[in-house]
Amino acid sequence: MKTKLMLLLVISFMLISGCSDIPEYKEPGKVFPSGTLSINNNYFYTQSVNANLSLDVNNADEMCFSTDGATYTPWEPYSTTKSITLPTGHGQKIVYGKFRNADGESIITDTIIQLVEKKIFAEFPSGVTEFGGGNWGHTTANVAITYDGSTIITSSTPSSKVYVYRRNLDTWDESIINSPDPGSNQFGQSIACTSDGEYLVIGALSIARIYIYKLSGGVYSPIQTIDSPPPIISNNYSVTVSLSDDGNKVLVGAWNSDGGKGKAYLYERTGINWMSYSIFEFQDMAGLGSDHYGLGVKISGDGNTIAISAAHKNSQAGSLFIYKLNGSSWIGSEYSGLSGDMLGRHIGMSHDGQRIIAGTRCWVNGNGNQGTAYLYEWNGSTYAQTLKFTASDGAPDDKFGFSVAMSSDGNSVVIGKPLAQFATVKGNAYVFRYRNSGWIEEAIVTGSDSDSREFYGNITAISGDGSVIAVSSSLDTIGVNSQQGSVFLYY
Repeated sequence: MKTKLMLLLVISFMLISGCSDIPEYKEPGKVFPSGTLSINNNYFYTQSVNANLSLDVNNADEMCFSTDGATYTPWEPYSTTKSITLPTGHGQKIVYGKFRNADGESIITDTIIQLVEKKIFAEFPSGVTEFGGGNWGHTTANVAITYDGSTIITSSTPSSKVYVYRRNLDTWDESIINSPDPGSNQFGQSIACTSDGEYLVIGALSIARIYIYKLSGGVYSPIQTIDSPPPIISNNYSVTVSLSDDGNKVLVGAWNSDGGKGKAYLYERTGINWMSYSIFEFQDMAGLGSDHYGLGVKISGDGNTIAISAAHKNSQAGSLFIYKLNGSSWIGSEYSGLSGDMLGRHIGMSHDGQRIIAGTRCWVNGNGNQGTAYLYEWNGSTYAQTLKFTASDGAPDDKFGFSVAMSSDGNSVVIGKPLAQFATVKGNAYVFRYRNSGWIEEAIVTGSDSDSREFYGNITAISGDGSVIAVSSSLDTIGVNSQQGSVFLYY
């Protein structure tokens, strides 16, 4: 009795004195189950409700399982494997494993994201075409997702309308941003948002202008307009835009500037406004008039790394220019593609800029336009190409790598394969995940009601946390509306 009383007094003193480093109390001599539970061999994504558990739990005699943390299966003898059915529906799934022996019980969990499809398209489709992207001859970068995947922003560029979708349980509430300027000005050609969705940048290609919006009270309102530096005629300013996660830096591509050589412009916020002139102008000084530098642009979430492509350089081999911020200077290096690659039409990047993915449409295994995507990783002094992504079912004219996207941690990648313009089969998107020091193709998605020639895979996007994937099918027929377009979500 004296020993128990002294222990209570010691614990009471520690709590009163504000000490938080109290070790977990375990009864002496007792050993509880401990170890790991993994779903589908530690996969991050699944497309099925049927899951296999791998169990490596020490000192366990019996086990039972739950998918809601409340209702468990009956106790059964411990084994190293178990099959289980996940709940249906969108979102992350949790499996709880309860393990016991004569000394007591332990609960061990694991999670997996079930990729369940949801299709979104314009609710009032009159005059709407190419929703969620462009056509085969029109480069766009106009699907943006917030970090948590709760907001999706896309556009119908020919209609000069931008559509904002906010998740409300299992539905997506639509709102529309119309072009502030009259006429069809390709408003929505390019779109980027901050990780929290507070700031939004929209490009209007035909008038060489970008608009900056701020979210207030659930409504996006324009707060600033920035025009292309002169001359603006046919320079394709705002063909692509990118935004740092805090919104302080805006990167704008102008791939036809300077007679087709191309440029990219960086704007930085001072106070509540962004400078109306670029603080830095990026250009390939050795470029030619057909290189199209600035066709693809990307700035890292932390704002310290920039990637810009000249996809037509060297007879469409393409080059990727990567710049690191060093003090107040941007130090860049060029990474070249192979003949016909068109390297860097679309670019993805991790938040810290340590990983960059750039798509191509090159020859693979002797197959023309089969396509691939290159992974570049920072090794402390330079970027090295460490991997070439390919599709497990690759074939000629797939155009795998036509679009690419990367999560903020750099561990999830989505790559589009829209196929050739007159293909007779559907396009796909491929989901890769980095784990155990390697990349695994974890899922292949395609629209459940998509068809050939609907350009599924034209654009891919992924939320920063990797929980939501978007794939555009911008020539999708909706009802009687040919080429209205749609975006397929998986989460």
